Amino acid sequence: MAEDANARPPHSPRTVGIIQHFERQVRLHTDALNEDVQVTNERIGQLETTQIVTNNTLTTLERTVAATNTSLAAIIERLDRMDQVGREGRQQGDDDGHGSIAGTARHDATEYSADTERDD
Repeated sequence: MAEDANARPPHSPRTVGIIQHFERQVRLHTDALNEDVQVTNERIGQLETTQIVTNNTLTTLERTVAATNTSLAAIIERLDRMDQVGREGRQQGDDDGHGSIAGTARHDATEYSADTERDD
């Protein structure tokens, strides 16, 4: 008798049809969701691949920019040294009367007057 209490009575054909209908609907929804998850995973994989490529490109670009900055810094440093040497040279030329435009003009005038004076 205990077995009879746990046993279900058979479903009517209408109830069996309703159960089968909903089982089919659940399967269709489950299949659709599985397909959506698969497509989503594929797209995420593509995005991750693109992100890796982009990160590699950015890393290369950052290295190039760093090398360019280093080169520009070296060029600026060299130009600063050349400018400093030029200033020191002009300062030295100004001190002895040669090197500046005014000093050169005085020097040229002195040479010209010396060349034009004749002893008669």
